[in-house]
Amino acid sequence: MQRRINNSVFPRHPFPSQALTAIHSFLKAMRCKQMWFCLLFLASAPLRLPDAGAAGSEEAVVAHVIDGDSLELRQGGRTCQARLWGIDTPEYDQDFAEMAKNYTRRMAEEKTIAISRKYTDRFDRVVVLAWVNGILLNEELVKNGLAWVHVRYCHEEICRSWRQLEQEARKQRIGIWGGDRPVPPWQWKSRQRGKKTRRD
Repeated sequence: MQRRINNSVFPRHPFPSQALTAIHSFLKAMRCKQMWFCLLFLASAPLRLPDAGAAGSEEAVVAHVIDGDSLELRQGGRTCQARLWGIDTPEYDQDFAEMAKNYTRRMAEEKTIAISRKYTDRFDRVVVLAWVNGILLNEELVKNGLAWVHVRYCHEEICRSWRQLEQEARKQRIGIWGGDRPVPPWQWKSRQRGKKTRRD
């Protein structure tokens, strides 16, 4: 025997226009909230490269970590020195220099990374963004309190989010920010040059 549907549970008339308007407004508001949630999530997430073969990127092996922001890269049978763009880790004679170097070593040494070249500097180093397993190394050093965002060279849109990460690390006194009056490397080098000049 066929089961009959009791039509009395379905409205015989369409919703009033006021109800439809209210429902539409509610759904629109929810979509807006979801959009803002997604934007906030993306802003707080580490910058990731879709894959190592993405346009503008190339692969290289980190043969050696020179210091926190300097690498020796190997491509095929050739090697070159690379500098992480937009950031500055402590100089070798500053506090936390070894910590920054060890962090970069753990993250990248002897690993295949994706790089995006920015330019070649006056020391003939290729200046790069570097991703390790999809994680942007430049950004991770800032987030973990092991690098400053370089005030002279970092002026692109991404630098804004890096400065926010730097401020957060400073508030939490992570890495260099837990030290006593940390001095940016570019100021440190300037002071050291001044001392040498006075001695001469």
